[in-house]
Amino acid sequence: MSGPVSSGSRRFAFLLGLGALLAACAPAASPTSAAAEPLNAQGRLAYVKALAWGSMQNFEAAYASQASNDAPYPDLDWSRDGCSAPPGLDLGYGEVFRPACNIHDFGYRNLRVLERTPQNRETTDHAFYADMQAICAALIWIKRPECSAAALIYESGVRLGGTSHF
Repeated sequence: MSGPVSSGSRRFAFLLGLGALLAACAPAASPTSAAAEPLNAQGRLAYVKALAWGSMQNFEAAYASQASNDAPYPDLDWSRDGCSAPPGLDLGYGEVFRPACNIHDFGYRNLRVLERTPQNRETTDHAFYADMQAICAALIWIKRPECSAAALIYESGVRLGGTSHF
């Protein structure tokens, strides 16, 4: 198993995705041109990666606005089922990790359609772990070690059992 994605790596991936998104959002010469569709597909992919691998705050803001008429890609799969650990095996962290699980669901559900690669799955899983670690870091110090152990178990679970879902 690889280690967690560092915050510097996540920031770089987010900025790279954001840069691609901004480049993809530049006005095309003609909305009906043949070049517009690949540009739109590239922009959609960059948008999904930026949200799935970026900050929980950015994801939640995008989720809150996705139902509006201004949503950039209304056809994305925003469905969420929280942390879908087998009953009794959520270690008591199903609700604590729900924001990270929702982002992970978004990444899996959209990247498996847009660009299904082992690298995208691995990056999504590592971003999931980093999000859970951020949640743990916000807890009172006495709860952090147990929370971090639970995060490692959750990440191991998606690494071992998530292939069929991506």
